[in-house]
Amino acid sequence: MRLAGLAKRWSTTALSIAGGLLALTQQASAFYLPGIAPHDYKVGDKVDLLVNSLTPSLNAEDKLESVLSYNYYDERFHFCRPKDGPKAAHESLGSILFGDRIYGSVFNLNMLKDSSCQML
Repeated sequence: MRLAGLAKRWSTTALSIAGGLLALTQQASAFYLPGIAPHDYKVGDKVDLLVNSLTPSLNAEDKLESVLSYNYYDERFHFCRPKDGPKAAHESLGSILFGDRIYGSVFNLNMLKDSSCQML
């Protein structure tokens, strides 16, 4: 009788531990945004900074300034261009449908490295 009680207590404890571990695995699950692939960076790794088209905005009177969107590297904006010219980034179907025009930029970023006042 005493062994039966010990076995019952042991199985209850084992089930509690297993349930707790299972609950932890559920809390550690990740999320996925369509069109965005996760990427792991190490300290000092280059981080690509992408630019998108410039979209219309509202002015102080809440009136729409423009219904056109402009390419980030449109000559009228005088933004610095990459030496080899802007290169289009791979886009998801959603980006294409929303009219995004994503390009690489001239900015140099490295993971967990502070920098300021760099020449482009």
